[in-house]
Amino acid sequence: MSSPSSSIIDMYLFRPEGFKGSIWPSTAAVNGGAKLFEDDKDRLYLLGRLEEAGERHGVRMYLFCLMQNHFHLVLETPRGNLGRYMQGVLTGCELQLFR
Repeated sequence: MSSPSSSIIDMYLFRPEGFKGSIWPSTAAVNGGAKLFEDDKDRLYLLGRLEEAGERHGVRMYLFCLMQNHFHLVLETPRGNLGRYMQGVLTGCELQLFR
């Protein structure tokens, strides 16, 4: 996996997270155009983290698109906790994906 030039992942939330029961588009990207995924093992790791965090935070994932240096999600947050969900997903990704 390539090392990013500055911070690991920028997360873009398109709406305030406190709005319960909404469906959100969300994108996370690696700074500097570095690769996020080297192979399918990396993609499966992220999908596992998305699933685990979804169960923990009650977030439903409707769509995902995993690109080489970023990913897109469409999520429903019945509890209005999108930020906590994404924090749960991305915490530890640095250690696994940028080894």
